[in-house]
Amino acid sequence: MDLIDSVVVELVSRAEADTESIMLIGAHCRDLLHKGFGHTEPLRSTNDVDVAIAVDGEVEYRQIVEALSKSGSTDIRYLIAGIAVDVVPFGEIENPAGTTSLPDRRESFDVFGFQEVFAKSIRLPLPSGSRIALPAPAGYAALKMKAWCDRSPNGEYKDASDIATICTWYQEDADIRSSLYGRRTDLLIEADLDVSIASLHLLGEDISAILGDTRVAELATVWDRHRP
Repeated sequence: MDLIDSVVVELVSRAEADTESIMLIGAHCRDLLHKGFGHTEPLRSTNDVDVAIAVDGEVEYRQIVEALSKSGSTDIRYLIAGIAVDVVPFGEIENPAGTTSLPDRRESFDVFGFQEVFAKSIRLPLPSGSRIALPAPAGYAALKMKAWCDRSPNGEYKDASDIATICTWYQEDADIRSSLYGRRTDLLIEADLDVSIASLHLLGEDISAILGDTRVAELATVWDRHRP
């Protein structure tokens, strides 16, 4: 948490970013959610921090990053608080929705579902007193499913282990299991009393509630083409 806080503090102090517009994504988001579900076993590690920032357009994004030192050649990676941080713009800058393009970057990059996940995010308090957005578990799942669809055709399979971890969160959570024997017995019946399957039906419902019908249809289309 201290590392994330250091990044946010520097983004605010040096780049004048608005903490209300910052959303934690990537492995550090996964790790916090993992702990929130009561798990302590280590996951695939990374030294990088990934954040997304909701901006009105390219001008606002440039105003934020021009105060930062670039790191690498991705055009979105900067050295913040001594570590490499991907600063991904989304929001009104998207054109079309789910895609962000920058003039000095050859390829656009995918921000599918970022606005929807941000709107239904959890507010994460940091040691400095700031609060940033943390994707809800189902929101993080949606982002990971789309990442799998984008990266697996190129032989990048790391998202599969994250998706499996998310499934475990739902399958092993006591509150979710309790709900399947209570108010959501309908899902348990549909799954022929298989709690593991029923819990994933609930995950699917939660993903749909966050993304909305349009984005769910888009995700379903690409997932059917690239599912494991």
